[in-house]
Amino acid sequence: MAESDSKIAQQNDAELVYYTELEKYINSLSTKFQEKSVIKQSVYDDIIKCLLSSKNKPVGLFSSKFVSWIKKHFITIKIAGVDIACCVKSKKPICIYETYYNVIREAHITISHGNRDKTIHELNSHYSWISRFAVEIFLKQCVSCQT
Repeated sequence: MAESDSKIAQQNDAELVYYTELEKYINSLSTKFQEKSVIKQSVYDDIIKCLLSSKNKPVGLFSSKFVSWIKKHFITIKIAGVDIACCVKSKKPICIYETYYNVIREAHITISHGNRDKTIHELNSHYSWISRFAVEIFLKQCVSCQT
């Protein structure tokens, strides 16, 4: 029991370090790119609201620029009765910023700690909107790959 608790604590520490590094990188981008470099939960919720609002009903909560960006890049697909926002081009679900660590970790372990390109390929086969820099930051912190 104590061993599993220590593994969970190590994973939580690694996750905290990962998101700290990721935030540093995002903050280093120009303001224009910071907002759309990753999709956070609040933006994802707004995307879903906007896509589900009827076409006749104006979406007063959002700017016309934001609505246009959403309509151009996203669609909703029902999966198990739940509306999921997906990329228009790939028809794959959007990976939300808050789930990056676990999603990238699972993909990286699935491919037996493969390199950046293999990890990105695995992720892109299931999700869209996962940034290359997010994968690179994760791989720099993977203990198994560093030894």
